[in-house]
Amino acid sequence: MIRSFIITALAFTIVMHTGCATTSESDRLSSDRETVVLIHGLGRSAVSMWMLKSRIEKAGYRAVSLDYPSLGRKPEAVLDSVTRQIDICCRDLEKIHFVGHSLGGLLIRQYLSKPENRSMLDRLGQVVMIGTPNSGTAIVDHFQESWWMPLLGETPRSLGTGAGSLPRQLPIPLFEAGIIAGTNGMWLSDAIFKEANDGLVSVASTRLPNMADFIEIDVSHSMMRYDGEVAAQTVHFLKNGHFRH
Repeated sequence: MIRSFIITALAFTIVMHTGCATTSESDRLSSDRETVVLIHGLGRSAVSMWMLKSRIEKAGYRAVSLDYPSLGRKPEAVLDSVTRQIDICCRDLEKIHFVGHSLGGLLIRQYLSKPENRSMLDRLGQVVMIGTPNSGTAIVDHFQESWWMPLLGETPRSLGTGAGSLPRQLPIPLFEAGIIAGTNGMWLSDAIFKEANDGLVSVASTRLPNMADFIEIDVSHSMMRYDGEVAAQTVHFLKNGHFRH
């Protein structure tokens, strides 16, 4: 009975971390302000990044939130959607920063690892990853065989920690990112991770061997997008290439 309750509660948590996609705002930008491209996480939409976007804009940047569907989609289709939007919004910009929450960070890595996109590295400013499962998440491993996992589609199921998972297949980035990890997990996720986590991603999994800087903040996975300290540290990294320690 306890196990059934845990499974149900965690399934509910994952669903609550997902939402519906909305219309994309990836229009072409022309501005003398530096541009920050925000990429949301699994099952969310551009709307989910509105508060972080607003705070970045108040810091003097031009910000655009990409929008893509991820539930029920293959990882290749998700990347294709993101690539089209980046090509449209950023083709004429001299400098571009990226900020990705959760899956959004993996999509940044995936996009910049493609040979056809390597020229973007010449125009790349800073990259911030927020709660990104760079080594996958044990939550997906734990529920991989559950009856409801196939209902979410291939992209969520690709985010485990196994050798064949999307995170494990990505090469070490050719850029140095600033990484923010959350530490405000819950007893359900603590029982699975048995280490510091944000409820869906362990702190250890967010790290990259060549990261520029790393910081932990007492915030849960979904609340990272709304947290004032996360936004302040993101802006600080965009401006300085390091966090405020």
